[in-house]
Amino acid sequence: MVPESPGNGLDQVIKTLCLMLLRDPVAQVRWTAACALGKLPPVAAAIVTRTLCYAALHDPDPTVRSQCALILAQGYRSPQVKETLSLVVPPATQSSMEITTILMLSANPKGTDALRLDQERRDIEEGLRRSSQRERFRLETRVAVRAEDVRRAMLDYEPTIVHFSGHGAKENGLVLEDVSGNPALVSGEALAGLFELFADRLQCVVLNACYAEVQAKAIVTVVPYVVGMNAAIADDAALAFAVAFYDGLGAGREVEFVFKLSCNAISMAGSSQNNV
Repeated sequence: MVPESPGNGLDQVIKTLCLMLLRDPVAQVRWTAACALGKLPPVAAAIVTRTLCYAALHDPDPTVRSQCALILAQGYRSPQVKETLSLVVPPATQSSMEITTILMLSANPKGTDALRLDQERRDIEEGLRRSSQRERFRLETRVAVRAEDVRRAMLDYEPTIVHFSGHGAKENGLVLEDVSGNPALVSGEALAGLFELFADRLQCVVLNACYAEVQAKAIVTVVPYVVGMNAAIADDAALAFAVAFYDGLGAGREVEFVFKLSCNAISMAGSSQNNV
């Protein structure tokens, strides 16, 4: 059952944990091994997936089986995992176990108006941390993003939600950065093409940037929910919108409700919600 692997340090740790999970006679030890396997880096996924799937199906202890299924539901999405979960976990329970990964991207290149991006990220983190369903969310951030950073982050995290904070340039695109920190435009069509490749996972894109309506209209052809600003929006209003959006998600509300809540937050900040 445990695949052979080269003898480097990480592979030895993986093999030891897999053997513990599959063969140790003590259920608590097997449960601990499963938890440790679930925290290993993505490079270990192929080995870990096979071991966790086997344990989720065949471990004699129901607590160990449940823990393995939980780890698989939260972090693995291969066909083998889907088949295993279909056998051990009801569909409704699978949905409640899934982690929503939010990828927050930001850019404020040289020569553009300064934005309070650090405060936005901090306030969103705080809102999710205090929310009633905080265990269901994982926030990953990338700052000063270039086009290649967006691509790599999508590959690394396979997010459920992508949130961009920065500047828009109407039909010219969103304003990212180049290697020198200067503005670099990326079109809505290019973003839509990238996001389409992750459509099996990506459910929502938030463009918290002025003049991003064109990009939003391009992206919504491949992503179910897209939010964009059709005009200039004050920094305070953009911040209020973002914080309210994730407060609502953290409370377990659906996207439609959260959008209305966020628009109301803009109004309460003294700006027009017609810009969204």
